Amino acid sequence: MTAGLAPVRRHLISVAMVLFGWGTLYAGGRSVLDFRSSHNLKVVFDAGLRPWRVKGLENDTCRIAGRTPADVAPLEIVLPGGERFDYAIQSADFSVWEGNDVERIDFIGAELDVTEAAGVAKRICTVMGLSRAGLDEWAARLGPKKDAGEYAEQVHDRWSCRGGRRGVRFWLGLQPLPHFVETLDRVGAQVNITLDWEDWRSPDPGGAPVKKHLTEPIKPPPGYEAVSMDPPTPRPPPRTASTNPQVAGPADHTLEPRNIRVGHDGNLWFTLWHVAKLGSMTTAGHFREYAIPDAREAALDIASGADGNIWFSAPGRFEKVTPDGSFTQYGLPKRDALPEPITAGPDGNIWFIDGGRIGKVTRDGVVSEYDFPARGGKVDGIAAGPDGCVWFTDIAANKVGKVTVDGRFTEYVVPTPNSGPVGITAGSDGNLWFLERGPQQKVGKVTPEGRFTEYATTDTMLLEITAGPDGNLWFTGFQARLGEPIRGGLVGKVTTDGRVTEYSVPPTAGLPFSITAGPDRALWFTTQFRMEPGASGGKIVRLTVDGVFIEYALPAADGTKTPDESGQR
Repeated sequence: MTAGLAPVRRHLISVAMVLFGWGTLYAGGRSVLDFRSSHNLKVVFDAGLRPWRVKGLENDTCRIAGRTPADVAPLEIVLPGGERFDYAIQSADFSVWEGNDVERIDFIGAELDVTEAAGVAKRICTVMGLSRAGLDEWAARLGPKKDAGEYAEQVHDRWSCRGGRRGVRFWLGLQPLPHFVETLDRVGAQVNITLDWEDWRSPDPGGAPVKKHLTEPIKPPPGYEAVSMDPPTPRPPPRTASTNPQVAGPADHTLEPRNIRVGHDGNLWFTLWHVAKLGSMTTAGHFREYAIPDAREAALDIASGADGNIWFSAPGRFEKVTPDGSFTQYGLPKRDALPEPITAGPDGNIWFIDGGRIGKVTRDGVVSEYDFPARGGKVDGIAAGPDGCVWFTDIAANKVGKVTVDGRFTEYVVPTPNSGPVGITAGSDGNLWFLERGPQQKVGKVTPEGRFTEYATTDTMLLEITAGPDGNLWFTGFQARLGEPIRGGLVGKVTTDGRVTEYSVPPTAGLPFSITAGPDRALWFTTQFRMEPGASGGKIVRLTVDGVFIEYALPAADGTKTPDESGQR
């Protein structure tokens, strides 16, 4: 029942995973990347770019040091054949071989208006001698659209071209950005570029690679050993001293909880942004962290399985963890799969979404997958329904659908055009409830037979919905009109007959994210850090059904947090 949160925290998870030495880049000021004589990592360092947290196989978010994700770094890139062009990046992923030769760099471009992005692509194609066929049509088709729901139908409409120059393969792609419409009220796109050197390949078909992938953590090149590997953190640490005065000492790291669910052991289990760990917490506030064995990337989504274990997804795999912390890993057929969201299904299996497919994994790790009926959709939420089917929302197609456990699909169009359906959960009334993140921001319900009712909310950007312990539906959101700055966070409830009540989240708690019903007849949700001076976040928060908030900041080690109570709205 996880809602689609990528537009809100769009830079937190890299989709370009690699299985060898890996790092990310940040930059400040104008840089020149000159690959004419070498593509050793030293060229990257000489250009003034530095890896952030170079720890071998670890997956971590990349940002430009000390800046927000919206800021960029200007680059001049010079290719082996002498071709050069200017380009503005937000960040870049890279992989290297033994000897620190760069195998591949994926540059993530600045966020631009769609017509600006097309202009950048034209200039680069001219320099590279690449075909621009279809580029003008792409820009013309997407450019005029201003409505978030209407534009959501086009988010999978990409344009790309490829070429090769003296041993380096070149790829340029234009990626539409639906969050541009949600936050800035205009259509946007990114110009993304990949450089892929080919001199690691064997000259003989089927032969062994000439070079080996790096298996140890990347080391800075000679002359740069003293360079710091970590940029200044762009967010403040949690204010544990003020919100929890009885805790001895502040936290020495800033863990940030992501998706949260209740385990069969009665504890709250949650994933963490950026780090390969899981967390659990009792309803009394006792925390525990579990390092995910042999993993560098953070977990994606989490669910409580019918077998009594906690299941979570990660790039290319599923894992289950017993209540005492024993992990078992199951690989997916596609090593680059990003299974999210996930849910416990009505058949006792764990169900998941991966791009254009829905799948299930048995408690023994056997995977089955089914293609969605139509291509180009963007499935966001998933939940078990009361009718024995698995239900889902498709934000791009403006549909809510269901699939039987043997793979037969039925889909229903939401009555409000361009409603942007996200998240879904089964209600106590036998219906399915979901959120509409389009311009009108509604809560919707659909009967198992496909009949819809919709209820309006206030100035809210809706995030995730769950069934509450009081028979109502509860949801998280931001206090913001479409295209305006976020004023704060809220948690709302809607009765099964459509009466909506909203509670403002205390500023000390941060911005709400994922929500679940606890075993103690309360709601529990995770929060993100706020960027304003003095603001906090990165907490687990308990909310009673009558609107009282209790905050728990994540500790640096196992321990108990003394809660604060906040007044109800």
